[in-house]
Amino acid sequence: MQAVADIIVSRHFASKGIRPALLSALAEMSSMRFLDGIGPGSGIMGIPYQTALWLNKDIGFKAYKVKAMEDLSNPFLSMYFGTAYVSWLSQYEGRERTDEFVVQAYLRGPDNVNIQETGPLWVKFQRIVPSYEDLKKMNEGNCTIL
Repeated sequence: MQAVADIIVSRHFASKGIRPALLSALAEMSSMRFLDGIGPGSGIMGIPYQTALWLNKDIGFKAYKVKAMEDLSNPFLSMYFGTAYVSWLSQYEGRERTDEFVVQAYLRGPDNVNIQETGPLWVKFQRIVPSYEDLKKMNEGNCTIL
C-alpha cells in the first residue's frame, strides 16, 4: 500500500504536499487492506464509484479513467482517485484544510465533519499513521543486496 501511495504521489501529486503515510493510513481505515474494499466504497481507498467518476469527469483528474466500479479494484487507480479526493478536500470550499478535517471528511463526508470534537476516526488515524511514517524512515538510505 505504501509503495502504491509513494508512486501515485510522486507521479501525479508531488506539488500538492500530500503525504503517502496519510494515504496509506486512510486506505487501511477505509478498506482494511482488501483490494476490493469493504462496505459501499471500492478498492483499497474505499472510494465510491460515483465520487471517482465525478473527480474524473467534472473536477479534471484524468491521469486514469474509471469506466466501471470494478476498475477501482486496481490499486493504482483506487489510490489515484483517493488521492485526488484528498487533494480536493484539502482545499474544500476554497480554504486550506487541516489533516484532521481531511481525514474526517474523507471517511464521513465533508458535511459531517466536527472539528470541535475529536472523534474516534481521528484518534484511530493518529494511531495508524505513525506506523507508515516509521516504515518510510526505516527504508530511507538502506540498500540491501542478498
